[in-house]
Amino acid sequence: MSYKGGGERRVPLRNMTFWTGAGFSKSWDLRSPTGAQLFTVPIEELEDVFSLETLARLFGYQDSSEDISFERFQQLVYLLDVQEAFPEIRSRYYDLANIGIIRNKLRNAIAARFETMCPKVHLREDTQKFTMATASTEQADMVRFFRRLWDQSDGSSGLAEGLRYHFISTNYDFIIETILDAFLAPDDSHFLYTYRGVTPARLEGFTIDLSNRDHWLMSHILKLNGGFEIFREQDGYVFDYTAGALERPDGLAPNIIMPSREQVYTDSYFREIFAKAVRLMRDTSVLVIVGYSLPVEDAVLRFIIRQFAEEGEDAVDKHIFYVDMLPETEQRARLTSLFTSIEAHGVPRIHCFSGTFAAFAAACEPLLP
Repeated sequence: MSYKGGGERRVPLRNMTFWTGAGFSKSWDLRSPTGAQLFTVPIEELEDVFSLETLARLFGYQDSSEDISFERFQQLVYLLDVQEAFPEIRSRYYDLANIGIIRNKLRNAIAARFETMCPKVHLREDTQKFTMATASTEQADMVRFFRRLWDQSDGSSGLAEGLRYHFISTNYDFIIETILDAFLAPDDSHFLYTYRGVTPARLEGFTIDLSNRDHWLMSHILKLNGGFEIFREQDGYVFDYTAGALERPDGLAPNIIMPSREQVYTDSYFREIFAKAVRLMRDTSVLVIVGYSLPVEDAVLRFIIRQFAEEGEDAVDKHIFYVDMLPETEQRARLTSLFTSIEAHGVPRIHCFSGTFAAFAAACEPLLP
């Protein structure tokens, strides 16, 4: 699929999409929390959101030193979801205004918690790039891998050809952006080559025009659960990488989906992003699932993945790589439960790798043309 193998003939432009979960981030930095780690929260970290008395009434807490478990955090978010969706069953002292305030406080508390667990990377205004400290061996392997893949497409003839990669992520962080900026030239920026599914009204602190995108240059970075840099304002969306959670004005919170007993994706951002993700999946020839366990509770996200090959006929000549710490037998079982055509017809072709993504990248890099 690389344009380098085409000789004198043109090679069709094909898409390789990386679906990245928490395992991708943890492969980059072991401090990156899993969902269970991020959303198991000490009570004192939510004191500005829910009083201890409220939590005691909800869950029977008596000791302020207890943690709110992942399951109870889901219940808190579900409480807000139900109160917002069904006004006829709202509690006495809930209304749209204080539901919105509480939800924003909860989002900011999670953003602040993430920054204490895995310090947030900020965009440098002078270079308009994400910068890395001294890279670990694992990080260097990942950067090298994506740098080599970047070279498998070309547009110098006037038509883009070869293999081009994209990202669909369930993470909130900026690791993808950091990787791309790490191998681009010092005067270059990933913003010029990536499309986020929504166009921000402004990029806080910068003057880059993101309103016009050229297909032959563009890759996608679609964050299905939102991101710590995405903010909703009256005139649209703002991307702000310049301030940490503790430095933001009151009332301003990142647009992120938090775990709930029933995930709600009704916000207009997610409706925009999901449509772009579905089209990208249908246009993808190679899907690489990294550090994502395909949980059955993520029913909507599993449906998006299914668009890669909705029917067996769609799966011919398509490939799935699954990179995860799960044993390969379990990886295959999860894929075959999602794509029934694998067992019935052997399509799409699947390739499993049990280990970290950094190890996978190091093993693949010498094989790239």
